[in-house]
Amino acid sequence: MRIQNLTIGLATTAVAVFTISCSQPAEKDAGSGLPEEVAAAVEETAEKVAEAAEAVPEGFEAIESSLVKGAKYDAASETLDIVLNGGKSYQYTGVSQKVYDDFMSADSKGSFYTANIKGKFGAAE
Repeated sequence: MRIQNLTIGLATTAVAVFTISCSQPAEKDAGSGLPEEVAAAVEETAEKVAEAAEAVPEGFEAIESSLVKGAKYDAASETLDIVLNGGKSYQYTGVSQKVYDDFMSADSKGSFYTANIKGKFGAAE
C-alpha cells in the first residue's frame, strides 16, 4: 500500500505533507481507520508540526508563511518585530500602521516582507 501527499491541518493552520509506504498489508488503527503504520506516522508528524507552530515567541502573532514565522507590531513606536522560520529575528523601526496592515492582509506574507519591509526600514537583529 502507498499513500501519497497525505495532508493534515491543525488549528494553528500549520500543514504537513508527506509520503508513507507500507511493504505489506497492515492492521488498521481502530480510531482513524488507517493502517497502524500510517496512523503512527500521521500522529508523529502532527506532533512535529504543533511543536513548530508553538515556537512563535510570546506576544507574536503566528504567520502562515514559508518565510515568516511571526510578527509583533507596536503602533505607538511604529516598531515591527519579525521572526523568520529559520530562527532569526529583526526589529524594524518607522513602519506605519498601513504597512503593517498591508503585510498582515497580504496573500503572501513572505513576498510582501521581502518587497516592502526588508531593506526598506531601519533594522536591528
